[in-house]
Amino acid sequence: MIEFKCPLCGKYIKVPNTAAGQPGFCLGCNNEIDIPYEDGSFPQPPRARDDLPRADLEESPHAETSPYSRKWNPLLAMILAGCFPGLGQLYKGQYLRAVLWFVFIVLGYAAYLAPGLVLQTFCVLDAGMTEPKR
Repeated sequence: MIEFKCPLCGKYIKVPNTAAGQPGFCLGCNNEIDIPYEDGSFPQPPRARDDLPRADLEESPHAETSPYSRKWNPLLAMILAGCFPGLGQLYKGQYLRAVLWFVFIVLGYAAYLAPGLVLQTFCVLDAGMTEPKR
Protein backbone atom coordinates (compact mmCIF):
# COMPACT_ATOMS: atom_id res chain seq x y z
CA MET A 1 0.00 0.00 0.00
CA ILE A 2 1.12 3.54 -0.73
CA GLU A 3 0.49 6.08 2.05
CA PHE A 4 0.72 9.79 1.34
CA LYS A 5 -0.71 13.11 2.43
CA CYS A 6 -3.15 15.03 0.21
CA PRO A 7 -1.29 18.12 -1.05
CA LEU A 8 -4.48 20.18 -0.81
CA CYS A 9 -6.00 19.36 2.59
CA GLY A 10 -3.28 17.29 4.35
CA LYS A 11 -5.46 14.20 4.95
CA TYR A 12 -3.52 10.93 5.07
CA ILE A 13 -4.56 8.52 2.32
CA LYS A 14 -3.56 4.97 1.46
CA VAL A 15 -4.04 3.30 -1.90
CA PRO A 16 -3.07 -0.03 -3.42
CA ASN A 17 0.32 -0.17 -5.16
CA THR A 18 -1.46 -0.66 -8.50
CA ALA A 19 -2.82 2.91 -8.25
CA ALA A 20 0.65 4.51 -8.38
CA GLY A 21 0.87 7.35 -10.87
CA GLN A 22 -2.87 7.49 -11.46
CA PRO A 23 -5.31 10.28 -10.66
CA GLY A 24 -7.79 9.81 -7.84
CA PHE A 25 -10.01 11.78 -5.51
CA CYS A 26 -9.16 12.78 -1.94
CA LEU A 27 -11.79 11.70 0.59
CA GLY A 28 -11.01 14.73 2.77
CA CYS A 29 -11.43 17.61 0.33
CA ASN A 30 -13.07 15.80 -2.63
CA ASN A 31 -10.51 17.24 -5.06
CA GLU A 32 -8.76 15.33 -7.82
CA ILE A 33 -5.16 14.53 -6.92
CA ASP A 34 -2.24 12.65 -8.48
CA ILE A 35 -1.22 9.51 -6.62
CA PRO A 36 2.56 9.27 -6.14
CA TYR A 37 4.68 6.24 -6.96
CA GLU A 38 5.91 3.97 -4.16
CA ASP A 39 9.13 5.98 -3.84
CA GLY A 40 7.13 9.20 -3.29
CA SER A 41 7.77 10.74 -6.71
CA PHE A 42 4.95 11.91 -8.93
CA PRO A 43 4.37 10.97 -12.59
CA GLN A 44 6.75 12.83 -14.96
CA PRO A 45 5.40 14.43 -17.13
CA PRO A 46 1.75 14.61 -16.08
CA ARG A 47 -0.40 12.37 -18.23
CA ALA A 48 -3.83 13.24 -19.60
CA ARG A 49 -6.33 12.54 -16.84
CA ASP A 50 -9.05 11.23 -19.18
CA ASP A 51 -6.92 8.27 -20.32
CA LEU A 52 -6.33 6.83 -16.86
CA PRO A 53 -8.70 4.76 -14.73
CA ARG A 54 -9.70 6.23 -11.38
CA ALA A 55 -8.09 4.69 -8.33
CA ASP A 56 -10.27 3.80 -5.37
CA LEU A 57 -8.89 5.55 -2.32
CA GLU A 58 -9.42 4.42 1.22
CA GLU A 59 -8.72 6.29 4.40
CA SER A 60 -5.44 5.56 6.13
CA PRO A 61 -5.70 4.07 9.63
CA HIS A 62 -3.13 6.66 10.73
CA ALA A 63 -5.38 9.59 9.78
CA GLU A 64 -6.88 10.01 13.25
CA THR A 65 -3.57 9.63 15.09
CA SER A 66 -1.74 12.07 12.87
CA PRO A 67 -0.79 15.40 14.45
CA TYR A 68 -1.92 17.04 11.21
CA SER A 69 -5.51 15.80 11.58
CA ARG A 70 -6.14 18.09 14.58
CA LYS A 71 -7.35 21.50 13.46
CA TRP A 72 -7.93 22.93 16.94
CA ASN A 73 -5.64 23.87 19.78
CA PRO A 74 -6.46 22.11 23.09
CA LEU A 75 -4.78 24.79 25.21
CA LEU A 76 -6.77 27.54 23.51
CA ALA A 77 -9.98 25.55 24.00
CA MET A 78 -9.21 25.19 27.73
CA ILE A 79 -8.42 28.90 28.13
CA LEU A 80 -11.64 29.86 26.36
CA ALA A 81 -13.68 27.48 28.54
CA GLY A 82 -12.03 28.92 31.65
CA CYS A 83 -12.91 32.48 30.63
CA PHE A 84 -16.50 31.78 29.62
CA PRO A 85 -18.37 28.49 30.20
CA GLY A 86 -18.87 26.52 26.98
CA LEU A 87 -16.71 28.79 24.81
CA GLY A 88 -14.01 26.11 24.43
CA GLN A 89 -16.59 23.64 23.13
CA LEU A 90 -18.02 26.30 20.82
CA TYR A 91 -14.50 26.88 19.43
CA LYS A 92 -14.28 23.15 18.61
CA GLY A 93 -17.67 23.14 16.87
CA GLN A 94 -19.52 21.26 19.64
CA TYR A 95 -22.52 23.59 19.74
CA LEU A 96 -24.97 21.51 21.80
CA ARG A 97 -22.26 20.61 24.29
CA ALA A 98 -21.34 24.31 24.62
CA VAL A 99 -24.93 25.32 25.39
CA LEU A 100 -25.36 22.49 27.91
CA TRP A 101 -22.13 23.36 29.73
CA PHE A 102 -23.13 27.03 29.87
CA VAL A 103 -26.59 26.27 31.26
CA PHE A 104 -25.37 23.80 33.91
CA ILE A 105 -22.50 26.02 35.04
CA VAL A 106 -24.78 29.06 35.37
CA LEU A 107 -27.22 26.94 37.40
CA GLY A 108 -24.28 25.68 39.50
CA TYR A 109 -23.12 29.23 40.26
CA ALA A 110 -26.73 30.26 40.99
CA ALA A 111 -27.08 27.43 43.52
CA TYR A 112 -23.78 28.13 45.25
CA LEU A 113 -20.19 29.02 44.33
CA ALA A 114 -18.67 25.54 44.85
CA PRO A 115 -20.87 23.61 42.36
CA GLY A 116 -20.25 26.26 39.74
CA LEU A 117 -16.47 26.07 40.22
CA VAL A 118 -16.48 22.27 40.10
CA LEU A 119 -18.60 22.23 36.93
CA GLN A 120 -16.43 24.87 35.25
CA THR A 121 -13.31 22.85 36.08
CA PHE A 122 -14.82 19.83 34.35
CA CYS A 123 -15.87 22.06 31.45
CA VAL A 124 -12.26 23.24 31.01
CA LEU A 125 -10.97 19.66 31.09
CA ASP A 126 -13.65 18.57 28.62
CA ALA A 127 -12.71 21.39 26.25
CA GLY A 128 -9.08 20.33 26.12
CA MET A 129 -9.34 16.56 26.25
CA THR A 130 -12.26 15.51 24.04
CA GLU A 131 -11.94 15.28 20.28
CA PRO A 132 -14.57 17.08 18.20
CA LYS A 133 -16.66 14.75 16.05
CA ARG A 134 -16.16 14.97 12.31
